[in-house]
Amino acid sequence: MKMSDRHKLIEQVEKFGVKFPSRQRFVLGYKDGKTSIFTTENKSKIKLENEKFSNNRSLLIDGTVTALLDIRDIQNAEEYADTLLKLHKKWGLLKEVTE
Repeated sequence: MKMSDRHKLIEQVEKFGVKFPSRQRFVLGYKDGKTSIFTTENKSKIKLENEKFSNNRSLLIDGTVTALLDIRDIQNAEEYADTLLKLHKKWGLLKEVTE
């Protein structure tokens, strides 16, 4: 699956069983010359505008270097896919976004 295929991405999110609405952390990871974006659920009850990025670090046991890109309250699979695609495009990991 190409990240640029929005419809397939939405299907994968629904198939994987991501629950919405939820607060998601979007994290940039770099290991072995590969850059990728992954997400984790943020269970914090703090208002989104009061979240501190320094308190939302991702530590991966395999040594992957990470940086927190964004924290968002996501309402559905479509919004999740759109946010992920925008971040891929912004960080140069996606050349073309298609409907």
